[in-house]
Amino acid sequence: PPLAVEAGADCAISVTVSTGGRRARRSAFAPAFPKARGGGWWLVMGEGDELFALKRINLPSGSGSGPLKTELMMCAPEEPGVHECAVLLVSDSYIGLDQQVTVRVEVR
Repeated sequence: PPLAVEAGADCAISVTVSTGGRRARRSAFAPAFPKARGGGWWLVMGEGDELFALKRINLPSGSGSGPLKTELMMCAPEEPGVHECAVLLVSDSYIGLDQQVTVRVEVR
């Protein structure tokens, strides 16, 4: 079922990110960089060419740590109806690791 929000209202989208049982690296592979570079991640939410939310996160490291739970704060679209919003997890260090899911938002 779509997430129901009021038009133009501020709301929070709960997001859970896990490494899939793999241990996250402390630093990215960057041989040309002069010192150790930590891999960073961004959570991005939007529809078409409109950005609703953006947040920098650090993935949990170590095999004993659980998933990361965070919230994306967004302002709901002004247009009523059902919107198909993309939530992307984007790496700032690695190509091809980005993930995307679609969230349906019903604006009243």
